[in-house]
Amino acid sequence: MKIKLEFDPVQKYSFSRIKLWRKCPMAHHYKYYQGLEKVKKGLPLLIGSAIHSVIEEYTEHRNPQIPLDQFRKDFNKLFLEEKAELGDLPTELEGIMSAYFKYYENDGLTYPIRRRGVRSEIPIFVDLDNHTRFVGYVDAFPQDQEGRNWIMDTKSCKSIPEEAQRFADYQLVTYCWLVPQLGYPVPDGVIWNYVKKKSPTVPEVLKSGQLSKAKSIDSTYDVYMTAVDRLLGPEARPEYEEFAQTLKGRESKFFRRIYLPKPNSEMVGTVVRDLLSSIKEIHTYGPTSMVRNTTKDCSWCSYYNICQAELRGLDSDFIRANEYTTKEKVDVKEETVIERNTSAEE
Repeated sequence: MKIKLEFDPVQKYSFSRIKLWRKCPMAHHYKYYQGLEKVKKGLPLLIGSAIHSVIEEYTEHRNPQIPLDQFRKDFNKLFLEEKAELGDLPTELEGIMSAYFKYYENDGLTYPIRRRGVRSEIPIFVDLDNHTRFVGYVDAFPQDQEGRNWIMDTKSCKSIPEEAQRFADYQLVTYCWLVPQLGYPVPDGVIWNYVKKKSPTVPEVLKSGQLSKAKSIDSTYDVYMTAVDRLLGPEARPEYEEFAQTLKGRESKFFRRIYLPKPNSEMVGTVVRDLLSSIKEIHTYGPTSMVRNTTKDCSWCSYYNICQAELRGLDSDFIRANEYTTKEKVDVKEETVIERNTSAEE
């Protein structure tokens, strides 16, 4: 199959694009030059996008229930087989977000920094030169009770990452370099806001009519005692209080905010130099580089099926037509972004 490549006189680079290039040039080519997108989104993308939407509504002082209801409506449009495969995602999502908002009900953070009336998903749009533009979004700029400003990035995940994995992600370090150039206050640090894509378990009602007190239950104090109130009534709380106390502290298995003071200039400088080096690589080799970086993680890739078909010399047209759509290039609207000329050496 002959592939038509589209070239934009102003090349746009995001952190996710650079990360994909470093991981696999072939996957990068599928996404950014062939414009392929999976028709059927995987479970991580479905629930991850919904978590971001709900938190965004909450941060904007709107109604978080709206995206929850929309998610349920969209889910109900799926075929029965698809819903059976995914499980009851709407209820799972509601459980996650209910526990999240309860846990951070009094977190001491406010969101005074806004762009055109928006507190979250603030776009970054920086010209590195006349042909190169770095784009991205900052989830939020919260301020703590001491008046310190933070860059927050919300990440939904299967499990809370360990420190080594977290510090391998330099996105927020890059944003520490960018946001002061856009007129925002110099950040005092960054916050990784992790949300586990699984709600705390509601205790099972046993045949005896009592609630389970299994030590292995993957739950939290608030979720457990809420179930006691709902299923047995508030008068039953004393009977379960002692066991529920053992669940305190388990919230960190589901939600965790890691605060990191502003990285030093040496670290920021190294990360930025690496970033700009990767941008130059993509600019030079990206349009023609179709090298497959084959690893054990390939089966997780959105382009696994088409990549394997083409690798084996099979006809990939059917896969291309049925499993993917071709994304048209869409520019970020000028009126919703921040622009500022800056040199690549800054």
